[in-house]
Amino acid sequence: PKEFLLPKGKAWVYAEVFEHELPLIREQQSIEVSIPSAPQETFTGQITSIDPVIDPTSRTLGVKAEILDSKGLLKPDMFLKVHI
Repeated sequence: PKEFLLPKGKAWVYAEVFEHELPLIREQQSIEVSIPSAPQETFTGQITSIDPVIDPTSRTLGVKAEILDSKGLLKPDMFLKVHI
């Protein structure tokens, strides 16, 4: 569906944040991402949504961010290092 498509050069990143870090997180907050396959690259963006429900097992909640990826290096299911 079209509602799931992002403009070229952007990607969605999903991260898990621990429950005790929730007071430090807010929508529109800046986020920085790096990947092991391109350690010299840094990707930036903003948090677009925060899950309203905490996972009872891991005590985390999901954060979704829209990231600039002009080179198309970010791929689905990659492991990322995220700094919020």
